[in-house]
Amino acid sequence: MNISENLQLANQKYYKYLVDCITNKTMITSLSTNGDDSIWFRFYFDDNDNHTQYRGGSYNKCTIFHKINATRRITNFLISDGLQPKEITTVLNLLKLRWVEKYDICFGDYNYGLPHEFTKYRLPFNYTKY
Repeated sequence: MNISENLQLANQKYYKYLVDCITNKTMITSLSTNGDDSIWFRFYFDDNDNHTQYRGGSYNKCTIFHKINATRRITNFLISDGLQPKEITTVLNLLKLRWVEKYDICFGDYNYGLPHEFTKYRLPFNYTKY
């Protein structure tokens, strides 16, 4: 194995570790009201005293990654653990796959509620806020 392959393998193991941390410390519950089934996410991976829950749509179409506060909380955890901003969407995609496997959740659109600086997709020009 060359250095590039070793680095790629190490990154994959690190991403799996981060996905395991988030998955193992996320509580997903279901709530049914008036025939509307919805799922709720409660995160414990970053702060055990933060009991904020995020509505994530339904099992048929999970929208948790459309919520800026929920996605920012996951992103801040990943960045604080040393992940580079360009790697965020890779780990989020792996997290989605894990939740599909574990909870049979179906994700709709693949847009993330992420600030631009945390995405691996860059604009061909400098972006400035108004």
